[in-house]
Amino acid sequence: GQQTEQTTLTTTLPTSLQDAQESESTSPTEPHDEAHNGTLNATIEVGRPIIATANPTTASKPVSAVPSMVELVPSEKIIAHGSRTNVAVYGDTAIVGAPNNDNKRGFALVYVREDNGEWTQQAKLVAPDGDSSDEFGYSVRIFGDTVIVGAPGDGTNGGSVHLFVQDGVIWTHQAKLVDPYGVATKGFGYSVGIHGDTVIIG
Repeated sequence: GQQTEQTTLTTTLPTSLQDAQESESTSPTEPHDEAHNGTLNATIEVGRPIIATANPTTASKPVSAVPSMVELVPSEKIIAHGSRTNVAVYGDTAIVGAPNNDNKRGFALVYVREDNGEWTQQAKLVAPDGDSSDEFGYSVRIFGDTVIVGAPGDGTNGGSVHLFVQDGVIWTHQAKLVDPYGVATKGFGYSVGIHGDTVIIG
């Protein structure tokens, strides 16, 4: 039969939105992913659900606010890849990047935790000017109502980064960032970070 590709991805997991907000108010200059967090291990297989497991032993506070395992079911197949920066969680919202899909044009899926504790897919994010080999979704991060997605394979700009803002259940593309010095030939957006009104791009 067809061999299943698999990769395991790791990111930090705030115990709850309240914990993340508390870390903002007590340490405004400290990124929220360094306080009140655990570990989220996500396994992606072609044609199978995304399995995300919270690891309480690495948390600075107990992660009793989340179940020990969360199954995120994508609306379409996710092609496995080697990135370890394409899963991010903030409060009740999770982002999963799929940079190898659609001939490496890529996309990112947004999941939200409902009042009953179930996680459902809310949106699919794509680059408005996306092209094959952009690898949109290689890196993702979220802070509050803003998601940042890296597309390091964007050949036109030597890589790019896209910002999306949430308004209710709608996610709107707000900006595209490129290397301001024009020195990158490829790879701008391999890693991204966001805290408050500040974005960091590697």
